[in-house]
Amino acid sequence: MRAIARTGARAAAAAAAAGLSVAGGLAACQGASEKRSFEACEAIGDGFRAAVWAKRHENITVLEPENDQIGRLLTALRDRRTTGADFRQIADRLMSLLFELALASVDTDEVTVTTPEGYGYTGTMPFLSRSVVAVVSKDDASILAEALRRTMGDVEVCKVTCDDTSKAVTDSSSLPADLSERDLVLVLVPVMNDHHRCEHLVEALTQRGVDAGSIVVVALTMSPAVADKLSKIEGGAIGVVSATIDSGVDHRGFLMPGLGVFHERYGE
Repeated sequence: MRAIARTGARAAAAAAAAGLSVAGGLAACQGASEKRSFEACEAIGDGFRAAVWAKRHENITVLEPENDQIGRLLTALRDRRTTGADFRQIADRLMSLLFELALASVDTDEVTVTTPEGYGYTGTMPFLSRSVVAVVSKDDASILAEALRRTMGDVEVCKVTCDDTSKAVTDSSSLPADLSERDLVLVLVPVMNDHHRCEHLVEALTQRGVDAGSIVVVALTMSPAVADKLSKIEGGAIGVVSATIDSGVDHRGFLMPGLGVFHERYGE
């Protein structure tokens, strides 16, 4: 989305000027890899390399380099000792931040409200239930729908079915008839070690007339190869917000360093 792209570009420029890390990536690692230790933001880079990466991925905003607290939450989320309620709480906090960032581009109306003290206050307020719809794979729906509603209230969540092998969308009947008229369409994919499911979800939306500039992909993490793909996806520039970007993919197809099978850990 245009506003998110501008936000990411401003963050990249400011961070580069201050010598801070911004979103960067390493090539996805295919084939066997030794069990080594990774560092925070290792795949994101800093300095000149980070500035170049950010320029090539202007539609992608990554939270971790800009916020130490995000880094602490991601460390806890990656730790295999974090289980059950602790894992869910941390994941929900991160997803709430991502949802808020995705909402930054929603059009707002000027409204006047009355405070408990009886004073008037003029500000802005988005009409989320009217303008926003979230699209999620049926496999992830039970996890992401609740986290989304805790952040955004009564927002319409559409569950689509994807083929387990090809990742193609096989049932999109839940998508609303007025989808192309919505201000914002969120595509929720928590962990992306490959781009196929997300790409098919976006394709299903554009085929229904949704403008690419109204689509924002929300993820906790993805591989650098996925980020590269989403920066030049067919149909136009979509917005992407992610908590971090992992260093690559190992010979088993798992992200490195990864955070495990998300829906299994979330459901413990």
